[in-house]
Amino acid sequence: MKASWLKQFGNLTKTTPFHLAFVALLVSLCGVVFITYGIYQEYPKRAVQKTFEKTRVGINQELSELMEKGNEVASIPKVVSAIASEDSGTLSEILPIEKEKRGINLMKVVNKDGVVIVRTVTTNAVGDNTFINSPIGRKMVQSGQSVASVETSAVDARQLIISTGRFVYRNNVRIGALTATYLADDIYATHFANAYLPEGSEVAFYTKEYGLAGTSITIPVSKKLIEGYLKPELDIIQNDNTEKLIRLPDGKIFIVRNMFLPGVEGSAGGVLIFTQLKYINLLVIIDLLIPLAIFFIVLFKLRRHYLRRGKKISWCCPSLDIFVIIYFLSCLTLLLFLYGNLPKFKMPVYPLYNSVLRLQPEGGIFDSRFPQRISVILDSGGEAINAIRLSLSYNPSELKVQSIDMDRSICENFILSEHNSKTGQIEMECIIPNPGFKGNGAIVGDLFFKAEPGIKQTVIRFNDDSQVLANDGLGTNVLRLAVNSTIRFNADSLTAGKESLLLFSPSHPNPERWYSKKTVALSWAPSLPGRISAVDGVLEKTSASLPPLQKKVLEDGTHHFTVSMRAESGKEISESIAVNIDTTPPETLTLSASETKIKPGGLVRFTASGKDSMSGLQRVFYLKIDDEIFFPIGQDVYIPFPQSGVYTITLRAYDKAGNYSDTSKKITVRRYQ
Repeated sequence: MKASWLKQFGNLTKTTPFHLAFVALLVSLCGVVFITYGIYQEYPKRAVQKTFEKTRVGINQELSELMEKGNEVASIPKVVSAIASEDSGTLSEILPIEKEKRGINLMKVVNKDGVVIVRTVTTNAVGDNTFINSPIGRKMVQSGQSVASVETSAVDARQLIISTGRFVYRNNVRIGALTATYLADDIYATHFANAYLPEGSEVAFYTKEYGLAGTSITIPVSKKLIEGYLKPELDIIQNDNTEKLIRLPDGKIFIVRNMFLPGVEGSAGGVLIFTQLKYINLLVIIDLLIPLAIFFIVLFKLRRHYLRRGKKISWCCPSLDIFVIIYFLSCLTLLLFLYGNLPKFKMPVYPLYNSVLRLQPEGGIFDSRFPQRISVILDSGGEAINAIRLSLSYNPSELKVQSIDMDRSICENFILSEHNSKTGQIEMECIIPNPGFKGNGAIVGDLFFKAEPGIKQTVIRFNDDSQVLANDGLGTNVLRLAVNSTIRFNADSLTAGKESLLLFSPSHPNPERWYSKKTVALSWAPSLPGRISAVDGVLEKTSASLPPLQKKVLEDGTHHFTVSMRAESGKEISESIAVNIDTTPPETLTLSASETKIKPGGLVRFTASGKDSMSGLQRVFYLKIDDEIFFPIGQDVYIPFPQSGVYTITLRAYDKAGNYSDTSKKITVRRYQ
């Protein structure tokens, strides 16, 4: 009875035991395809979900613990007394000790108006208004409560911070506020992975604007690849909860999941979670052994069945060799399917020469009583840089530049450094030795200045002769954009008793810059209920509420927003600001070629032209051949074509808001036309 099904199957097929066993092998291999697919699809998802939840719990726990630590410092009597008297000297002595004792990276204290009076690390960066410039400060004022959030640093926008803020009171009177912060750098990322995640898991914190902030991955080649992928222009950090199965250069297999971290005004960054699939190789081995085991089990049972019937079965069947070969070829195919489809992290090809010079901070409101620091920042678009020329201008009647500091500069050799305080011109040229510099957020130099009395707003500009030269042997100027800085000053108290209003846009902080987003956020001080009373001179009927407020415009252009509120005296006060919005790509872009059909070795002259009637075009065009990278050109460029073929030449132009348009032209190169 036990072998009745074998007998019936043998009679049905009229074949040998080896053929029957091979049929079983084929059936098993079909099953292994589905099992392998399940391993490939389901095991990573189940593994990463566990790590994902642990990451979420870990972030919340870190914020909770940081809130408690900050509250402890804010309740120290000496700290409270020093905040009340704005004694920055005493605070500078106490806070470093307290932060080290509690394992806090950064601490900051502001007065009752929100003006920073002490930072524990960047001690000379004071005078900025946290209640207006910082998302956490704005949320604190709006809610009247403590706030915990993940944001970017106000001092260095490349840095992702886990931060908490709370008001400080004495005798039930608000005297200021204190923030406590973890810096999401490599050290913190390693601590986080070890404390909260399963063994073998890794994390990479990033900001949406500048990319990698810190990672627990220590192998240099893998870390460099992760840094290359965490770029704002690439897709991997654009969508929340995306997953990808990858293999790093060290051979480890991970499934990577992206998690946006919560911010009080929208997510400013996130974390890539690397869940190592430690058991996937073992599961695949077991998976491949199953059909082989079934083959031999069936074979032995068939042999036993035939032996009972008096038939002698020889193991030396030529067909067996064929069956074994087919089995191993099938296994090899499955392994190639599984591991061949694992995406390897490779250094991404950057789409164009893309360097940007910017001033940090780009905008904001500062107390004119304090000296300020503005840093000149270089963001390299992937190309190596070996020379920089800076040409800056400012109004000497509005600002007094006290010093120019190069201690933090990426440049090793300055061949020119001139400052004319009468004309407000700053000229600097520097060299970076081979292999040059690649990366974002590099400091070229720091400017320290103080506003002249009575100045409300000033602008520091890059002149047109500023350059960033690539380390390509040609000295190609790869500067795509230079971002100026507009700083506003206030010397008066911003408490509710004052009959003045200070208006600021967190989403569009620089009134001289063009932005490609139509939703405008408005914040103001003092933090009394206010309303948007007019847009472009047209009266708005809105109810009053605490800042910040948001307003979406329908059309591109320069828009003027007026916010009104009623002071405690009953007097209605208002202020207006302008924002520049351009969401439309350049409307005209033309690429002309001297010839479109040439012989090998021919030279073609290309002429680029374009127009953007709103924000205007950026200073250079970009050209690429087929799928190579874009390189910068002027209006004319000559390109040789030594080999036969059909080439696609693509021209790209950016406007000053970052929108771009492409146009292409085909060039046919044949020996006989």
